Amino acid sequence: PMVTHILVPIVTHILVPMVTHILAPIVTHILAPIVTHILAPIVTHILAPIVTHILVPMVTHILAPIVTHILAPIVTHILVPMVTHILVPIVTHILVPMVTHILAPIVTPAVMATLR
Repeated sequence: PMVTHILVPIVTHILVPMVTHILAPIVTHILAPIVTHILAPIVTHILAPIVTHILVPMVTHILAPIVTHILAPIVTHILVPMVTHILVPIVTHILVPMVTHILAPIVTPAVMATLR
């Protein structure tokens, strides 16, 4: 009964007419021509050649070697050790204690006095 009295009428009187009279004409007369005559030629004749002949070679022959042979070693052997062994200890053992134990006790009462 559910199939006969509910699903079949919905499919027959709503879904099939909707696809036949609304969706199919939109796809056939609007979307398909846009894809066929506008998007496909743009991708085929403009984007694909740019990616194939400019971007891929640029990444392969210029950017990848720069990153691999110049930037990665600088980051690995200079920046990471500098941050780890110089900047972190300076901040942790000098700046934080200096602010906590010297500047804050001086600045806090002055600020509180100004706010009163």
